[in-house]
Amino acid sequence: MGGSFARRKRHRPRRRRRYRGNGLGPRRGSFQAFGLRYFYDLFVPRGRGRRLFFNELCGVMALGSGLVGAIFGWGIAGVLGVIPGFGLGMVLGARHLGSRGYYRA
Repeated sequence: MGGSFARRKRHRPRRRRRYRGNGLGPRRGSFQAFGLRYFYDLFVPRGRGRRLFFNELCGVMALGSGLVGAIFGWGIAGVLGVIPGFGLGMVLGARHLGSRGYYRA
């Protein structure tokens, strides 16, 4: 007994082409958007070195958000609010950078 698509031709699925990375612009919202890609091409090596550079930059940005959180914690709860504020700022900053695709493993 034939299936519901008995008259349809059977064929193998197409093979996906390999991504070569040529000609594609930077992702929207990345560090290399807005024409900065050409600036980074001059000073930062391509490939693994560039990824490591931007991952370290993300770490510094997460640390900065932790410091801002510590300042807010100081303002709200005094000395007792510094450590929780720093931790919460780090977590929220790192989560934001990871969800937006700035940090790449």
